Amino acid sequence: MGVVVERVELPAAVAARRGKRRGLIVLGVAPGGPAELAGVLLGDVILTLDGQAVGRADELASVLDEGKIGVEVAVEILRAGAEQTLSVKPEAR
Repeated sequence: MGVVVERVELPAAVAARRGKRRGLIVLGVAPGGPAELAGVLLGDVILTLDGQAVGRADELASVLDEGKIGVEVAVEILRAGAEQTLSVKPEAR
């Protein structure tokens, strides 16, 4: 997907609404990669990928390994306190 992520605690209100405490904060975005093309920015917090909650980097990789390469999938993010859904088309690593 072209991101460097780290596990992060979600704000209390978001955690209560979503029923989960962690997400993945984006620390790096590969230039020209799928995440950048989808509009993912530094500081975004990834909440779900293809409808599956991701709170650890290995969960993100696991979802991508489930045949999602080359297929557009929804990525839910938290940006500046607002939840958004982007569409990303992961590439083979």
